[in-house]
Amino acid sequence: MIKFNSNKIKGLRNEHNDSQERLANILNISTTSYAQKERGERDFKVSEVTFIANYYNVEIGIFFDKIVGK
Repeated sequence: MIKFNSNKIKGLRNEHNDSQERLANILNISTTSYAQKERGERDFKVSEVTFIANYYNVEIGIFFDKIVGK
């Protein structure tokens, strides 16, 4: 089983010294909505995750965890 891990987006954003507000603006969503998604309270759209991966020049797979035994 594979599970999306929004904490990995937060970690990547912090590594690049970007703010939630900056990514929210780039994604054309509110900062509140972005923060909720990053905390896992709401889901990112596939297009948003794809954009973030491309923006930081990383493979989209880094945002997912493999869950063993499920």
